[in-house]
Amino acid sequence: MIYLTLGIFGAILIIALVGWFLLRRAETPVMQPAQTTTQNPTTGTGGGFTGSVGATFTPTSTTSTSFSPAQVGLQQTAFLFTERYGSYSTESNFENFSDVRTIITDRLANQLRAVEGRGVASDVFSGVVTKALQFTLEDESAVKTSARVRTQRQETLGISSAPRIFYQDITLSLVKINDMWLVDQAEWQPL
Repeated sequence: MIYLTLGIFGAILIIALVGWFLLRRAETPVMQPAQTTTQNPTTGTGGGFTGSVGATFTPTSTTSTSFSPAQVGLQQTAFLFTERYGSYSTESNFENFSDVRTIITDRLANQLRAVEGRGVASDVFSGVVTKALQFTLEDESAVKTSARVRTQRQETLGISSAPRIFYQDITLSLVKINDMWLVDQAEWQPL
C-alpha cells in the first residue's frame, strides 16, 4: 500500500515537473529575422536583417530568411536575457536574477549575487517591464560576441502613478561555452 501511494505521488510529481518545464519553455520568445525595413521607435531610422556583423533582427516579422543557427541562438539568448533581467519590481526580491541563471556565465552570476546581497529597501512600489524589440550584432567571433538589444521599458512608481514608457538599449557580451551562448556582461546604455 505504501509503495502504491509513493508510486502515485512520484508520478504526479514527475508530471508536474514536466508540465512546469514545458510551460517555462513556452515563455521563451522565438523570433524570426526581418527582411523588410522596420521603423526604429526612437530615431525613426530603419532596421532589418542585413547579414553577419551588423545584422539586425526584429521580433515582429514572420518572414523566413536563411542565416546561421549561431546567430539565431545569439538573438534568442539576448532577447530572453534582456526581457527577464530588465523586468523587476520591489516585490519580486530579485526573482529576475534567478530567471537568467541558466543563460549567464559564473562571472555575471557572481556580480548579480553581490547586488542581491546589498538588497533594496523601499516602502514605495516600483516596477519595470522590459520588451526586447531589436537585436544587432556588433562584433562576432566563433566563441565571443557583442550585441545591442533595443528595448521598450515601462516603469511604474507607486501604486497610483501612470507608467512611464521609454526606449533603452542594453549592450551584451556573450561567450560560447559548451556549444551554448551565455551572457557574460550586460550594460544598460544611458537614456
